[in-house]
Formats: sequence, structure tokens, C-alpha cells
Amino acid sequence: MSTDILIMDQDIPSFSSKDEEILYWKDLAAQLHQGLEEAREDTRQVERELEEFQENSQQLEKELETQLEQADKTIRDLRTRNNRLQLDNDTLKDSFEQTKRQNNTQISELQTTVANYRSHEENLLKYIRELEQKNDDLERSHRAMMTSVSEFESKLNSAIERNALLESEQDEARAMVQRLKDEARDLRQEMKIRNREVPDNDKCLERVRSPIDSNKLKVEMETQTAVPGSPLKSKLNLAYRRTKSVSLALNCMRNPPT
Repeated sequence: MSTDILIMDQDIPSFSSKDEEILYWKDLAAQLHQGLEEAREDTRQVERELEEFQENSQQLEKELETQLEQADKTIRDLRTRNNRLQLDNDTLKDSFEQTKRQNNTQISELQTTVANYRSHEENLLKYIRELEQKNDDLERSHRAMMTSVSEFESKLNSAIERNALLESEQDEARAMVQRLKDEARDLRQEMKIRNREVPDNDKCLERVRSPIDSNKLKVEMETQTAVPGSPLKSKLNLAYRRTKSVSLALNCMRNPPT
């Protein structure tokens, strides 16, 4: 068909002889054969390119299918993840709203608590000022009391010293009284003996000479009762007078009148 087209496109010349015409047709046949070979070669090249294109197309199609499957899988994963994230978002939104309400409630409670604390703090400051005032008063009272205690301690020490002195006097007085009791007992025994020996004792009172040193006893008693206001003075004086009377009576018995 292509040969007919080429023949139709060319004007057939006129030939002067058969040989010239045969040569023309041989040349034309050779050209057509060469063109046919070239066309075949081009066809084979095109076929190879087509095969390569088909192979590449198939490989590309496989790759595209693989990519499409991966893309579908990725899309499904992304949709799943999107749904999960959407669910998480809804959950977080609900949790945020709930937390927000709780925080608002806590903020209100904390504001109320802070107001109460401030009021309590003001009361405490007022109470502290009152305590400081009371502390100052107590310190003044303490200083006054310490002064009174010092005075009382001084008086107490004086009283203790005076009491110790009185106790010492009392011990000495007890010793002296005991000595006087012993002497009186001895005198009574001697009087009993003298009563048996001397029948009449009524005239012996004018000649008394005491065997007991009365002046010495008097000086000793005055020494023991030298402290003014001593409660033992009257008792010792009474004991002295009784002892002196007994001594006089005993002296009378010892020296009867002639």
C-alpha cells in the first residue's frame, strides 16, 4: 500500500527504451526495498520500545498498585488514627471541661479559704498585740514581784538567823533546866536525909548560906536571856527563884540553930 502511494506520488517518466525502463524500475524497487527495510527496522525499534514501555508500564503499574495499596493502607491507618484522635480529643475535651469546672470550684473554695485565713490572721495579729501588752504587764508585775521576793528573802534570812539563835538559846536553856532539875533532885534527897537527922527546922531560915553559887547562877541566867524579847526569860527566872528557895531551905537544914 505504501509502494502504491510512492508510485502515485511520483510522475512516471517516458522511456526511450526497454532497458532504460527496466533500470528505472530496478532503482525504484531498490529504493522501495531499502525504505521497507528501514520501515521494518523502525517498526522493530518501535516494537522494542513498545515492549520496553509495556514492561515499564507494567512495572510502573505494579509499583503504582503497591503504592496505591500502601496509600490505601496509610489512608485506613490515618482514618483509624484520626478516629482515635478524634475520640481522644472528645475525651480530653470532656476531661478539660470537667477539670475546668473542678478548678473553678477549687478556686472559689481557695478564695474563700484565703479570705478566712486573712480574717484569722488579722484576729491572730490582734491577739498577739494583746498578748504583747499582757506580757509587758506581766514583766512589770514580775519585776515588782522579784523586788518583793528579794525583800521577803532578806526578811526570811533575818528570821532564819533569829530562829537559829533562839534554837541555840533553847538548847542551852534546856541544858540549864536539866542541870537545875538534877540539882533540885539532889537537894530533895539531901533534904529528906536532913529531915531524918534534924527534928526542928522552923528556926533555921535566918541563918542561910547557900551551897549553890546563887550569884553565879543569876549571871548565867542573865547571859542566856540577854536577847531582848526572849520567850525563855520568864521561865528561867521562875526556875531561878524556885532553886534559890530550895537552896535556902537546904542550908537551914544543914546548919540548925543552937
